[in-house]
Amino acid sequence: MKIWLRTLLLLVALATGCAGPQAPRGVDAGAIDFQARNGPVEVFVDGPGSKARGARSGAAAGAGVGVLLGGMLCLAAGPLAVLCAGPALGVAAVSTATGAVVGAVTAESAAEMQAKQAFLADVLASQPFAEQLAARLREDARGDAAAAPAAAWQAEVRLVELATVGSGQDRPFRLRLVGRLELRAASGGEPLLFKDYEVLARASRRIEDWRSDNGASLRATLGESVDALAAQMLADFKAAH
Repeated sequence: MKIWLRTLLLLVALATGCAGPQAPRGVDAGAIDFQARNGPVEVFVDGPGSKARGARSGAAAGAGVGVLLGGMLCLAAGPLAVLCAGPALGVAAVSTATGAVVGAVTAESAAEMQAKQAFLADVLASQPFAEQLAARLREDARGDAAAAPAAAWQAEVRLVELATVGSGQDRPFRLRLVGRLELRAASGGEPLLFKDYEVLARASRRIEDWRSDNGASLRATLGESVDALAAQMLADFKAAH
């Protein structure tokens, strides 16, 4: 799913107060058999894919700023607002041109975006992050219990998406990781819960920094994000129990 579409759906959900599917009431997380499901993870790099597109995006943003500044100029003119139309249009034109230049300079080429995407995918595949997610869930769900209760439910967990947040050439960006949980009764049957969870990492680095030390900081950040996903998933069951 495209970055802009996922973002739009998230904004709509927040605006309508929809938090997504809720965990079934009465489900004890300690009695869930959490298992990792390995599958392809979609990796997305946001941002304009060409210098020309970057120029268009920058021009649009610059035009918006220019119109705002021009409007403020006319408001300040009061009765002489008619006379400010020319200068206001000039401000908008200059702002549009400036935005186009900035957008073109900071945009990444398609090759740069593909290289970033390949790097993220390679590091993600270098460690069993899905297994780490399942292990963290089993460990935290059991807590201090001496022995885990008999499994009454089974849950498959996996990672489905890794995306960058923040774009542009030589600019820091953050990572958003999406995990999916599918819960069923231990005997099988239809899913009782099918839900995606997402975490936005706090670290913001340039691609060179993410690549340093053979991607060590990227792996550490992904590990932290996996632990945060586990915490979100368990919080759902605790709230419903």
